Amino acid sequence: MKKTAILFLLVVLPFAVMNIQGQTKYKFGHIDSQALLQKMPEMDKAMGTLEDLQTSNNEKLKMMQGELQKLNSKYVSESKTLDAIARQSREKELQMMSQNIQDFYQSAQQDMQQQQTALTQPILDKARKAVEEVGKENGFTYIFDLSKGEVLYMGDQSVDIMPLVLKKLGITEDNATAQ
Repeated sequence: MKKTAILFLLVVLPFAVMNIQGQTKYKFGHIDSQALLQKMPEMDKAMGTLEDLQTSNNEKLKMMQGELQKLNSKYVSESKTLDAIARQSREKELQMMSQNIQDFYQSAQQDMQQQQTALTQPILDKARKAVEEVGKENGFTYIFDLSKGEVLYMGDQSVDIMPLVLKKLGITEDNATAQ
């Protein structure tokens, strides 16, 4: 009797498990995270701040390069009349100024990257949190980001969650398209 029961379980149980697994419904969603970020007002403000910083850095760089050109022109015009010590001193001054410009450029680039991270990371976190909340609230199994890679096929049953996320963030479609 035990052998029959065990045999029965070994034969029937896998089919029962397959049937349960076969009936599991998966819910898939998708969103274009780049489009979402473009619709977030905070991103416009962050990009404006970064553009202002870039403009300021470019102006300083141009000013420094202009001073270097003036000093170089003066050196070239006076070089024949300068003695060896004065010529060497001017060349050293030109090299130092050139190095200062390179240092400023590298420092400005690093500062831009740090500022970009500082300004955009909270926005990215906010968007990610909204997507996660929409996923949990609406019972999604997976949500795919269309901007991160190539999607070879997307069936009719995949739900575009952009409207749900915009609603979660308090962004109306009218405000998002006006930007």
